[in-house]
Order: sequence, then C-alpha cells, then structure tokens
Amino acid sequence: VAAALLTVFLAVAARAALDAFAYRRARDRLARAFGGYVSPPVLEGILDGRIEPGRRTPTRSLAFLFADLRGSTAFTEMSAPAEAMALLNRFYEVAVAAVHRHDGFLDNIRGDGVMAVFGAPQALDDPAGAAFGAADDLLRGIDHLNTQRARRGETPLEVGIGLAAGEAVVGHVGSPERFNFTAVGDAANVASRLQDEARRLGFRAVMSDAIREKAGAARLEPLGSLALRGHEPVEAWGWKGP
Repeated sequence: VAAALLTVFLAVAARAALDAFAYRRARDRLARAFGGYVSPPVLEGILDGRIEPGRRTPTRSLAFLFADLRGSTAFTEMSAPAEAMALLNRFYEVAVAAVHRHDGFLDNIRGDGVMAVFGAPQALDDPAGAAFGAADDLLRGIDHLNTQRARRGETPLEVGIGLAAGEAVVGHVGSPERFNFTAVGDAANVASRLQDEARRLGFRAVMSDAIREKAGAARLEPLGSLALRGHEPVEAWGWKGP
C-alpha cells in the first residue's frame, strides 16, 4: 500500500511540475510576443489576472504626462518616410525609457506624441513625483540625443510636455471586440492642454500645482491662472528643463 501511495504521489508531483513548467513557458511566450505592445506594468497585470475587461477599479490619485515632438510635421513633409519614421522612433525610445524607469505605463503612442500614466495599474506612493521624474529624464535624454545630432550636423529635437495630477479611474474603454486599457479623469485633460500651452509659451514643460510641489529644486516660472482651451483656468508653472 505504501509503495502504491508513493507512486501516486510521485505521479501527481511530476504532473504538477510539468504543468508549472508549461505555465511558465506560456507566460514567457506571451511576454515576448506582447512585451513591445503594452508597458511592463500592464503586461504584468494582464498575466496575473489583475487587469480584466469589466473589472471595476476605485478612483485613485494618478499623474499624467503628455509629450510631443515639435516640428515633426514639417520634417515629415521634407523627408523620406523612412527617415521621418527613424526620427520619431528616436524620440519614442527616449520617452518610453523615461516613463518605464519611473514605473509609468504608456497609454498610447499617437502620431508624434505620447501619453503616460503614473499610479496605475501598479499603485505608486507618489504618482506626481514619478511623473516629474519621468519628464526630467525625458528632457535629459533628448539633450543627450541632441548632443549626438549636433556632432553629425543635424538639427536638434524639441519637445513639449504637459504634466498634471488628480483623481481618475482606470479601466477598459472600447467595445468587446476592441478596447484599450486607459485612465479617465480631468487631470488627463489638463495635462493635454498644458502640453499645448508649453508650445505656445515657449517652455519645454508646463505643469499643474500638484506636480509643481514635487519639482524639488527645479527652477520654475509661475504662470498664474492659465486659461485652457475648453477648460476652467488652472494654476500653472513653466519649466525650461534641467
């Protein structure tokens, strides 16, 4: 009887080990296949079952970063498509690395700009501080890239950034056939509008008060109550970068 029970136990253990191995292989295969399409925090949430269509999430404090590459439309008009794509990808490489370094996720890459969210799906103690840190890294990365471009006699890249923080909710937006994991809240609208103001006012970044509190020793210029397109005025601060 003991021998029979031992045989059954070993068979069950072996099957469990094989199932665990198969699960790890499937997980790794999915990570390799989709790792470039979604940010690491989102991919981990999907694989762990924490991100599912229809699951409601509580409202939480999030921070948003909008950044775009200035002058890309004119460059595209004067350049071959492959050259224009290469330029955009150099910008994206810097932006994506900066966002992921501070545990944010890329909501989307749109044309010549990006939208990033901090504080979801991975909760952060200081989403506003993470967003500012990502903006700082992004601008430093662009400066480094411009140093290399200058050596080759190429024109520098210029970016504009909008930063805001506030209450928002994360979840799936779309239809059962096609949806996107995103964050919805007024702070996202504010960050988008502040990005537009950065371009208009000649700053590399414009941020709301909630982000300004996390800027540390960065030299900011008060812009007062800034009228935003389609939105109530917001106390804003301009930043010319590190």
